[in-house]
Amino acid sequence: MNSSVTALLVSLIIIETLAQILLSKKNNTLATVAGVILYAIIGYLFKLLIDNSESLGVSNALWNAFSVLLGFVITGVILRDEVTTVQKWSAVPIIVGCLMLLIQ
Repeated sequence: MNSSVTALLVSLIIIETLAQILLSKKNNTLATVAGVILYAIIGYLFKLLIDNSESLGVSNALWNAFSVLLGFVITGVILRDEVTTVQKWSAVPIIVGCLMLLIQ
C-alpha cells in the first residue's frame, strides 16, 4: 500500500468520523449540513482511492473496518454514552485481527 492510498484512507476515516459526530447532533441544522457536506467529500476521496489503489477490495475493507471501530468506540461509546453489550465489545478484537491479516 503506497503513501497516497494510506493518506486517503486516513482522510476518509477522519472525515467520516467527524460526519457521524455532526449528524448525530439532534435539532442542529448547521451540524446536519456540515455532516452532509463531509459525506460529499468522502465520495470524492473514495473516487481518488479507486484511482490510486492497487487493491480496491483491501483498501475498502480497511476503511470500513477502521470506520466501524472509530464509529463504535468514539462516536457511540465516548461521545454519545450508548449502552454496549459484550457481543459488541467482542467484535472489536475480531475486527482488529482481520485488519492485521489484511495489512500483511
